[in-house]
Amino acid sequence: MRQHTLILAAPWANAQRKRKAPSRGICWLPLVLEMIMQMNRRRFLNGAGLSLARFAMTKARAAQPRVNVTVDADKKLATMPRDFLGLSYESAQLADPAFFSASNATLVSAFRKLCPHGVLRLGGNLSDVTRWAGGAANTIAPEESAKIQSFHEWRLVDAKASSKRPATIGPDGIAALGGFLRATEWQLLYGLNLGTGTPERAAEEGALVMKYAGNHLLAFQVGNEADLYGPAFREGAWNFERYWNEYQKFLKAVRARVPGAPFAGPDVATKVDWVTQFAGRAKGDAVLISSHYYAMGPAGAPGIDAQKLLSDDPRLAREMPVLVSAGKTAGVPYRMTEGNSCYHGGQPGVSDAFASALWAADYLLRVAQAGYAGVNLHGGGEGYYAPITGDANGTKLRPEYYGMMLAQQFAGAAFIGVSLDADADDVTAYAARIKDALLVTIVNKSSGPVQMRLHRSMTRAMECWKLTGPSLDAKDGVQFARVNGDERSISGYSAVVWKIRT
Repeated sequence: MRQHTLILAAPWANAQRKRKAPSRGICWLPLVLEMIMQMNRRRFLNGAGLSLARFAMTKARAAQPRVNVTVDADKKLATMPRDFLGLSYESAQLADPAFFSASNATLVSAFRKLCPHGVLRLGGNLSDVTRWAGGAANTIAPEESAKIQSFHEWRLVDAKASSKRPATIGPDGIAALGGFLRATEWQLLYGLNLGTGTPERAAEEGALVMKYAGNHLLAFQVGNEADLYGPAFREGAWNFERYWNEYQKFLKAVRARVPGAPFAGPDVATKVDWVTQFAGRAKGDAVLISSHYYAMGPAGAPGIDAQKLLSDDPRLAREMPVLVSAGKTAGVPYRMTEGNSCYHGGQPGVSDAFASALWAADYLLRVAQAGYAGVNLHGGGEGYYAPITGDANGTKLRPEYYGMMLAQQFAGAAFIGVSLDADADDVTAYAARIKDALLVTIVNKSSGPVQMRLHRSMTRAMECWKLTGPSLDAKDGVQFARVNGDERSISGYSAVVWKIRT
């Protein structure tokens, strides 16, 4: 086994675990990394690994503690699919046919710039309370409509789509959606209304989706976060068995109209056991399995801030291997189909600020390395956590969008082993091979800078990009851009991607 160790001098490594975001004017001693690299191209391409000849500390006191980063080029991890990146929207957005339309040029451009072949997921809480303009009956009673009008998710759709609550989806919105998919070359995950819908409506709606989306349809999903239904949508005891029975009715109704229609699920909020049960039941009859993930929440609760967002989440470490394993049981990929920084619409000043970009870059690379087939970050409208905001008249790119752009650099790349010692909570590293190049990323979630210096012979064949922002709470001035120069500096609260030709 070939392992190579990079040395980080971290004088504040232990203290930073309990740090708060530093106020202006405080001078933090820098974290310093000097890496001198030499590489044998033939051995690298043959999988022999990365040869790091030596590593030296810059001028730092000998007493300072060190943080070790170990790269194991022989340890092969998952490959990030080229359609890994995705966005998630509330289905009610289809009530405005001009939004997901080929004529919405700024939105088409934003999708294409982010990822040439991504996945658009339509679902969300509003998907279970939408009305249908077709011939199938609606089941939303007048007293239920009053409750629906106050849902916070209406912030996640534009003004036109939210003007009538509950929103009504019709054939015109689905027809326009087909044009949008062809313009972006993205695929579609389409959520069917299980909460207040019927199998008859699902069949009618599904047939139209298949007609207009065609081969861009990845799969249908039945219900949004059905593990949380309870008294809101179902009386009596509600469990996976009842969900599975209703899921089968929807599936059979749709396939009666559209033979061979692809399905996925169970699209649950928190109950991982539903995912494992679905994987066992749907084996051979589903194209992927899925669930949701929000890093923190609810919005507005005490302690929901940038420090919490950028800290490690034990739930993620616990669930990743279970979900990937469930996919293997079903013989299909696992995809996180809805999630973001903070549930209940996002935390102002955090979810719509630069902190979300650092979180997104780190989260996306972490789960891709673990074996997730994709991630759909939720948003739309003017939601605080939306990567893209706006309406059919124009779009705006939020900071999180640029964190997603960083992760997109790894599309099609095969991750290799990287490990940090116990004192490196605020710095994460990722490495991967793609064609004739090595990709290395360091995400610095601490306030102090990290210096990285490459051997001069390496820099002639190197490309470098930086993810930066004026401050963690900055809403403007965030960018992910290519930079030049032999010496690379990873500023506090920033991230860098190196692409080294071999």
